[in-house]
This record gives sequence, C-alpha cells and structure tokens, in this order.
Amino acid sequence: MANLNAPFGFSAIIYGTSGTNNQQQRVYYIPSTDTSAYYIGDTVKTISGSDANGTPAVAKCASGDAPRGVVTGVLLPNPNNPSIQGTVIDQTITSVPASKSAAYYILVNDDPDQVYVIQGDSTTFVTTDMNKNATYTVAAPSQAYQQSATVLTGTTTSSTAVLKIVGIEPIPGNALGPYVRFMVLFNNAELLRPTAGV
Repeated sequence: MANLNAPFGFSAIIYGTSGTNNQQQRVYYIPSTDTSAYYIGDTVKTISGSDANGTPAVAKCASGDAPRGVVTGVLLPNPNNPSIQGTVIDQTITSVPASKSAAYYILVNDDPDQVYVIQGDSTTFVTTDMNKNATYTVAAPSQAYQQSATVLTGTTTSSTAVLKIVGIEPIPGNALGPYVRFMVLFNNAELLRPTAGV
C-alpha cells in the first residue's frame, strides 16, 4: 500500500532519539508588522527584539535557516495582557494570518534535542537515504485550520544541511518510497550552543 500524501510539517515524537517526549514549549511573540502566515508544524527563528514584557520575537524560517523551534500552538489572548471583559474568542483559530491587526503569541517547542516526524515529498526515497542529512521545503496548507504543508525534499551528505535523518517512523503503512514519514533532528538548531545572537 502506498504512503498517504498528507503533510503536517514537523511533529514532535521522541526526545533525544530515545526518551519520552514531554511536549514542553515556550511562548514567543510575532509582531503585527510581520507579513508571514504561521501554521502548527512550521519552523521559526528568533529575530531582534521582543514585546514590552520581554517575550522574544520570532519570524518564520525559510528552508535553510537555523530554527529556534517548531510551532505547536497559537495563543488566543495576549498572555501578558489578558482581557477582563469576557471577550468572545474564536477557538477555531489554529494559525496566524499573514495580515495582522495585532501582535500574536505562539507556543514553540525549542528543545534542540527534540526528534520530529516530517513527511517526505514525492521523491522515491530508498535505503541509501537513511542516516543522511536532508533539506526541507516550507509550504502553506490550502486552509487556515490545517497544519503546515512543509515536507522533507531531498537527502545529502553535506554537513551544512538543516536536518539529520534518524530513521523512519515505525508505524503501520509507513514504508520507504514517496511520502515516507521520516524521524529527524535539526543539525543547526539555534539553541545548540554556542551560536551567535541576533
């Protein structure tokens, strides 16, 4: 049976290649002037600045950027300035729009030892792709309520590639070939020390 083509970006699976994933995450700030849309499963990087309370600012990663981490959720109210007016909040919001009328706050898994699952693209991946490094293509889904459409796009022996393949996800129906679900680590995560500041 062929693998299902249903991309979801990066999804945390295990910690440090063997431990239980504890789903810890931190809050980050997206300025209202930002022009990118964000989805659960997207990668983000830090940028210079913060909100008035010191929450670090982030921007969406391009394919080769060193990531701070992966978006795991969108916070509906401002965590530093909660409303006491009982404002009705749309709880169907799972993404951040490209055009923003206010700043947004997101939850990010920024642990550099986190292992993620990501779907491969239509390439016919084979056994010799195991243990290589890889690249990924940033893509948006067709609907705002969907997860990221980012996929792993190719394997390489280059030491500068952003991902390290550590295997394929051991679930029924996942096999080498197009759309295989890989387990990966970030080779260049921002919090792998020492790294330059922004």
